[in-house]
Amino acid sequence: MKKISLIVTLLFATAFLKAQTDHLPNLKLKTFSSGYNQPLGIENAGDDRLFIVERTGKIWVCNSSGKKSDAPFLNISDLITTDGDEQGLLGLAFDPNYAANGYFYVNYTNKDGNTRISRFSVKPNNPNQAKKQSELVLLKVKQPFINHNSGSIRFSEGYLYIPLGDGGDAADPLNNAQDPGILLGKVSRIDVTHGENGKNYSIPPTNPFIGVSGYLPEIWATGLRNPWRFSFDALTDDMWIGDVGQDDWEEIDFQPAGEGGLNYGWSCWEGSHFFKDDCNPNGTPPTFPIAEYEHIVSPGCGGTIIGGFVYRGANYPDMYGKYIYADYCTGIFRAVYQDKGVWVNRYISTEDPFEYTAFGTDVDDELYVTDYINGEILHVKDAAASKEPRSTKKLGQKSNTEQISLYPNPNAGQFTVELNALYNGNSFVTIFNQIGQQILSETKPLQQGINKFSFASEKLTQGIYILQIRASDGTINKRFSVQ
Repeated sequence: MKKISLIVTLLFATAFLKAQTDHLPNLKLKTFSSGYNQPLGIENAGDDRLFIVERTGKIWVCNSSGKKSDAPFLNISDLITTDGDEQGLLGLAFDPNYAANGYFYVNYTNKDGNTRISRFSVKPNNPNQAKKQSELVLLKVKQPFINHNSGSIRFSEGYLYIPLGDGGDAADPLNNAQDPGILLGKVSRIDVTHGENGKNYSIPPTNPFIGVSGYLPEIWATGLRNPWRFSFDALTDDMWIGDVGQDDWEEIDFQPAGEGGLNYGWSCWEGSHFFKDDCNPNGTPPTFPIAEYEHIVSPGCGGTIIGGFVYRGANYPDMYGKYIYADYCTGIFRAVYQDKGVWVNRYISTEDPFEYTAFGTDVDDELYVTDYINGEILHVKDAAASKEPRSTKKLGQKSNTEQISLYPNPNAGQFTVELNALYNGNSFVTIFNQIGQQILSETKPLQQGINKFSFASEKLTQGIYILQIRASDGTINKRFSVQ
């Protein structure tokens, strides 16, 4: 009896210690691992390793100390296309029984630009190497345009969930998201343990549209535009979807665990706002987002939501139970959670724009985010809880905005950079466009005091760019536009 009482007491103590607070974290992004090329995925396989997905076709292993493997876990660069900004190797999920069967699954766009969901196997004698020749294609989906390919794939309740965008272009011109006869603009749910009807997968018996006229049985949810990143709450198994918006609104869709058949509204609605008449929701009322935010007026990119995770780690109480996510265009981090039974969407911090492309968790549910431009994996922390200084991206001892100025901004491809250096040394100057492609790269010597550099290039056409300056003690970024 004493043993039972002790267990109950410990359970209540744990629940108390992990209760959600009303306080917001003081966000701190600390470099955990580096040396990656366009990272856009972070996954774990149930052990202390992280697997880092590069858009260019490689998956790397990162150990618990942040050390990147010497060779890639998988390299399918020759199978994919990256011609479009949203194409490439886009997602990774490990089989729930990975420790026993060694199966994992990837989402990529093939040479024809079409979606492939494939299974691969790890080498039995090397846990850090996969067998490329083991590919088994599960699902093929034709993509009419080069964008809105989505990316994340994940398991829940033993089934594989596959969100796909609406097929691309703009404003869903083919009305795919509401078409029940195709998988575009939907979340699909399949059973990968066995095949049936000539396919390498089967349909879970609880899928909501089995036997419904006109609907593909794989469909779990409808009405999505570009659900780039989604996740399941590790505690409740609720689904959270960050669906990238069109003209004005970014949205977070929520699905209670096991509740299929929801229609999230696109392209009849953008978020909770009416979008267009030429749209048939098939008699299904929309499920509006639990949170949304309006685009910031900005040339080229006013908002692109990067879906995150509900934090369930043990280290940061003010993050616990909150859905942490970001915006690619603005660098703004926010948190969604319930306050007295009402969903709230709170600002946390503003970081560098055009850097953060995906979140992921380790086996202990600690949160990480990819830095696409700098090729880093950053540990998301609460500086107040860890009692560490908030910023880890410094050059010398001043903040980014105090150190560097760029003028004129906007400009016509000719501009001057003024930088106050605290000591002599070299700097590496790189200019990226808003999708992370390198446009220019130069080495510039720094002298203590004010340094001025002039730039002019015909490669700088109209658009948004990031000027990055790297030195021995850190990296700073400055956003500018060319008109």
